[in-house]
Amino acid sequence: MSRKEKNAIKYRPNWPALVTSGARFSVLVHAITYLVVNLLLAGLNGLMVWLLHANWWVVWPLAGWGAALLIHAVAVALAPEVERVRNRIRRPELSFPA
Repeated sequence: MSRKEKNAIKYRPNWPALVTSGARFSVLVHAITYLVVNLLLAGLNGLMVWLLHANWWVVWPLAGWGAALLIHAVAVALAPEVERVRNRIRRPELSFPA
């Protein structure tokens, strides 16, 4: 094995950790976007209710997008556990204890 190959193996990044940190960051970006956009929508809706006596429609985007954000966060939180179960299924020698 050449020196270059040894260094490539030695400094190989930890891909599962990089994927997990990227996924967590995507949830953070999703949550910040949700907050900013829905604050703007709530302000617009509040202005419409005050000026035009309109209905409070802002609850529908809050509920729908909030559900999507919750699903996204749960999927990212459970991803390492799902991967561990998949690895145990693929490799029977790592099976669950009896």
